[in-house]
Amino acid sequence: METAERSIQAYRTSIEFFPRQSTTSGDRRFALHLRCYVSVNVSTGNGRPSLVFMYRHRDTDRSCLALPDDEDGVRGVLHGLLRSTRPLQHLGLTDCEWESILSQQNMSWLVDPVLRARYAAVEILQVVELHVCYDAVQMLMMTCKESSDGGAVGGDAEAECSVCLVALRESEAVELPACAHAFHRRCISEWFGQNSMCPLCRDDVAKYLEPELQRHFANFDYVM
Repeated sequence: METAERSIQAYRTSIEFFPRQSTTSGDRRFALHLRCYVSVNVSTGNGRPSLVFMYRHRDTDRSCLALPDDEDGVRGVLHGLLRSTRPLQHLGLTDCEWESILSQQNMSWLVDPVLRARYAAVEILQVVELHVCYDAVQMLMMTCKESSDGGAVGGDAEAECSVCLVALRESEAVELPACAHAFHRRCISEWFGQNSMCPLCRDDVAKYLEPELQRHFANFDYVM
Protein backbone atom coordinates (compact mmCIF):
# COMPACT_ATOMS: atom_id res chain seq x y z
CA MET A 1 0.00 0.00 0.00
CA GLU A 2 1.36 3.42 -0.96
CA THR A 3 1.70 5.69 2.06
CA ALA A 4 3.38 8.70 0.48
CA GLU A 5 3.21 10.96 -2.54
CA ARG A 6 6.41 12.60 -3.75
CA SER A 7 7.03 15.60 -5.93
CA ILE A 8 10.34 17.23 -6.77
CA GLN A 9 11.04 20.72 -8.02
CA ALA A 10 14.31 22.19 -9.24
CA TYR A 11 14.97 25.74 -10.32
CA ARG A 12 17.92 28.03 -10.87
CA THR A 13 18.18 31.00 -8.54
CA SER A 14 21.27 32.63 -10.08
CA ILE A 15 23.77 32.30 -12.90
CA GLU A 16 27.02 34.26 -13.15
CA PHE A 17 29.49 34.32 -16.05
CA PHE A 18 33.19 35.12 -15.59
CA PRO A 19 35.07 36.80 -18.48
CA ARG A 20 38.26 35.48 -19.99
CA GLN A 21 41.40 37.18 -18.72
CA SER A 22 42.89 37.60 -22.20
CA THR A 23 41.28 37.45 -25.63
CA THR A 24 44.56 36.20 -27.11
CA SER A 25 44.82 33.13 -24.91
CA GLY A 26 44.75 29.85 -26.77
CA ASP A 27 42.98 28.07 -23.90
CA ARG A 28 39.31 28.03 -24.83
CA ARG A 29 38.15 25.78 -22.02
CA PHE A 30 34.82 26.61 -20.45
CA ALA A 31 34.44 25.74 -16.77
CA LEU A 32 31.27 25.11 -14.78
CA HIS A 33 30.78 25.48 -11.03
CA LEU A 34 27.46 24.07 -9.79
CA ARG A 35 26.13 24.78 -6.31
CA CYS A 36 22.99 22.97 -5.24
CA TYR A 37 20.80 23.85 -2.26
CA VAL A 38 18.71 20.85 -1.17
CA SER A 39 15.65 20.72 1.07
CA VAL A 40 13.07 18.08 1.99
CA ASN A 41 9.60 19.03 3.18
CA VAL A 42 7.47 16.31 4.77
CA SER A 43 3.82 16.44 5.75
CA THR A 44 0.96 14.12 6.59
CA GLY A 45 -2.28 14.45 4.71
CA ASN A 46 -3.90 16.95 7.07
CA GLY A 47 -0.90 17.87 9.18
CA ARG A 48 1.42 20.84 8.99
CA PRO A 49 4.40 20.60 6.61
CA SER A 50 7.74 20.21 8.33
CA LEU A 51 11.13 21.10 6.85
CA VAL A 52 13.16 18.09 7.92
CA PHE A 53 16.29 18.53 5.82
CA MET A 54 18.13 21.50 4.37
CA TYR A 55 21.68 21.45 3.04
CA ARG A 56 23.73 24.46 1.97
CA HIS A 57 27.31 23.42 2.65
CA ARG A 58 30.42 22.61 0.68
CA ASP A 59 29.33 19.10 -0.23
CA THR A 60 26.77 20.68 -2.55
CA ASP A 61 29.48 22.26 -4.77
CA ARG A 62 30.66 20.43 -7.89
CA SER A 63 32.88 21.65 -10.74
CA CYS A 64 33.86 20.71 -14.26
CA LEU A 65 36.97 22.47 -15.64
CA ALA A 66 36.36 21.67 -19.31
CA LEU A 67 32.69 21.46 -20.20
CA PRO A 68 31.83 19.79 -23.55
CA ASP A 69 30.29 22.07 -26.16
CA ASP A 70 27.46 19.76 -27.32
CA GLU A 71 24.12 19.27 -25.58
CA ASP A 72 24.54 15.53 -24.99
CA GLY A 73 27.97 16.12 -23.46
CA VAL A 74 26.66 18.90 -21.22
CA ARG A 75 23.71 16.73 -20.17
CA GLY A 76 26.09 13.92 -19.23
CA VAL A 77 28.30 16.23 -17.17
CA LEU A 78 25.31 17.73 -15.35
CA HIS A 79 23.97 14.25 -14.61
CA GLY A 80 27.34 13.28 -13.16
CA LEU A 81 27.70 16.42 -11.06
CA LEU A 82 24.19 16.09 -9.62
CA ARG A 83 24.51 12.36 -8.89
CA SER A 84 27.81 12.97 -7.07
CA THR A 85 26.24 15.59 -4.80
CA ARG A 86 25.96 13.92 -1.40
CA PRO A 87 22.71 15.55 -0.17
CA LEU A 88 20.94 14.51 -3.39
CA GLN A 89 22.19 10.95 -2.95
CA HIS A 90 20.25 10.74 0.32
CA LEU A 91 16.91 11.48 -1.38
CA GLY A 92 16.53 8.09 -3.07
CA LEU A 93 15.59 9.69 -6.39
CA THR A 94 14.27 7.61 -9.27
CA ASP A 95 15.77 7.90 -12.76
CA CYS A 96 12.82 10.07 -13.78
CA GLU A 97 13.38 12.36 -10.79
CA TRP A 98 17.09 12.69 -11.61
CA GLU A 99 16.11 13.66 -15.14
CA SER A 100 13.50 16.16 -13.92
CA ILE A 101 16.04 18.21 -11.94
CA LEU A 102 18.07 18.89 -15.07
CA SER A 103 17.29 22.39 -16.30
CA GLN A 104 16.82 22.71 -20.06
CA GLN A 105 17.39 26.43 -19.72
CA ASN A 106 20.74 25.80 -18.05
CA MET A 107 21.79 23.55 -20.91
CA SER A 108 20.79 26.17 -23.47
CA TRP A 109 23.09 28.69 -21.78
CA LEU A 110 25.94 26.20 -21.42
CA VAL A 111 26.06 25.23 -25.12
CA ASP A 112 25.65 28.77 -26.48
CA PRO A 113 28.79 29.34 -28.65
CA VAL A 114 28.66 33.12 -28.22
CA LEU A 115 28.69 32.93 -24.43
CA ARG A 116 31.38 30.26 -24.42
CA ALA A 117 33.62 32.38 -26.65
CA ARG A 118 33.15 35.45 -24.44
CA TYR A 119 33.39 33.85 -21.01
CA ALA A 120 35.77 31.41 -19.34
CA ALA A 121 33.51 30.04 -16.65
CA VAL A 122 29.98 30.06 -15.24
CA GLU A 123 28.62 29.51 -11.74
CA ILE A 124 25.07 28.22 -11.33
CA LEU A 125 23.11 28.12 -8.09
CA GLN A 126 20.32 25.57 -8.24
CA VAL A 127 17.66 24.71 -5.67
CA VAL A 128 16.17 21.22 -5.40
CA GLU A 129 13.09 20.77 -3.23
CA LEU A 130 11.58 17.37 -2.49
CA HIS A 131 8.06 17.35 -1.08
CA VAL A 132 6.79 14.15 0.56
CA CYS A 133 3.22 13.82 1.78
CA TYR A 134 2.45 10.80 3.94
CA ASP A 135 -1.14 9.61 4.26
CA ALA A 136 -1.53 9.27 8.02
CA VAL A 137 -4.65 7.08 7.77
CA GLN A 138 -3.05 4.62 5.36
CA MET A 139 0.06 4.50 7.52
CA LEU A 140 -2.03 3.43 10.53
CA MET A 141 -4.16 0.99 8.52
CA MET A 142 -0.97 -0.84 7.54
CA THR A 143 -0.64 -2.02 11.14
CA CYS A 144 -4.05 -3.74 11.10
CA LYS A 145 -4.74 -7.32 10.08
CA GLU A 146 -7.88 -9.02 8.86
CA SER A 147 -10.05 -10.13 11.73
CA SER A 148 -10.37 -13.92 12.20
CA ASP A 149 -13.76 -15.66 12.09
CA GLY A 150 -15.32 -12.89 10.04
CA GLY A 151 -15.07 -10.43 12.89
CA ALA A 152 -16.36 -12.67 15.67
CA VAL A 153 -14.50 -11.97 18.90
CA GLY A 154 -14.05 -14.80 21.38
CA GLY A 155 -16.57 -16.87 19.45
CA ASP A 156 -19.22 -14.16 19.79
CA ALA A 157 -20.83 -13.94 16.35
CA GLU A 158 -22.85 -10.92 17.49
CA ALA A 159 -19.85 -8.86 18.60
CA GLU A 160 -20.25 -5.23 17.63
CA CYS A 161 -17.95 -2.64 16.15
CA SER A 162 -17.46 -0.09 18.93
CA VAL A 163 -17.43 2.76 16.45
CA CYS A 164 -20.75 2.19 14.62
CA LEU A 165 -22.35 -0.34 17.06
CA VAL A 166 -23.24 -2.70 14.19
CA ALA A 167 -22.31 -6.40 14.27
CA LEU A 168 -18.78 -6.97 13.02
CA ARG A 169 -19.93 -9.80 10.75
CA GLU A 170 -21.99 -7.31 8.72
CA SER A 171 -18.89 -5.88 7.06
CA GLU A 172 -15.16 -6.51 6.61
CA ALA A 173 -13.46 -6.30 10.00
CA VAL A 174 -9.84 -5.76 11.03
CA GLU A 175 -7.93 -6.14 14.27
CA LEU A 176 -5.54 -3.58 15.71
CA PRO A 177 -2.00 -4.62 16.62
CA ALA A 178 -1.23 -5.71 20.20
CA CYS A 179 -4.68 -5.15 21.71
CA ALA A 180 -6.45 -7.07 18.87
CA HIS A 181 -9.63 -5.04 19.26
CA ALA A 182 -11.71 -5.48 16.12
CA PHE A 183 -13.60 -2.86 14.10
CA HIS A 184 -15.09 -2.53 10.66
CA ARG A 185 -12.34 -1.50 8.25
CA ARG A 186 -14.25 1.57 7.09
CA CYS A 187 -15.03 2.61 10.68
CA ILE A 188 -11.50 2.41 12.03
CA SER A 189 -10.22 4.12 8.89
CA GLU A 190 -12.52 7.07 9.57
CA TRP A 191 -11.50 7.00 13.23
CA PHE A 192 -7.82 7.19 12.28
CA GLY A 193 -8.67 10.39 10.46
CA GLN A 194 -9.22 11.91 13.90
CA ASN A 195 -7.10 9.92 16.31
CA SER A 196 -4.28 7.37 16.23
CA MET A 197 -5.41 5.56 19.41
CA CYS A 198 -7.60 2.49 19.76
CA PRO A 199 -11.21 3.61 20.47
CA LEU A 200 -11.46 1.10 23.32
CA CYS A 201 -8.16 0.85 25.20
CA ARG A 202 -6.46 4.04 23.92
CA ASP A 203 -3.34 2.15 22.86
CA ASP A 204 -1.47 4.35 20.39
CA VAL A 205 -1.34 2.46 17.09
CA ALA A 206 1.37 4.78 15.73
CA LYS A 207 4.00 3.07 17.89
CA TYR A 208 3.58 -0.12 15.83
CA LEU A 209 4.57 1.53 12.57
CA GLU A 210 7.82 0.66 10.86
CA PRO A 211 10.64 2.78 12.34
CA GLU A 212 10.96 5.04 9.27
CA LEU A 213 7.22 5.73 9.13
CA GLN A 214 7.11 6.17 12.89
CA ARG A 215 9.80 8.83 12.67
CA HIS A 216 7.85 10.81 10.07
CA PHE A 217 4.58 10.37 11.94
CA ALA A 218 6.16 11.77 15.10
CA ASN A 219 7.02 15.03 13.33
CA PHE A 220 3.42 16.21 13.26
CA ASP A 221 0.66 17.26 15.54
CA TYR A 222 -2.20 14.79 15.03
CA VAL A 223 -4.79 17.50 14.47
CA MET A 224 -7.20 16.55 11.72
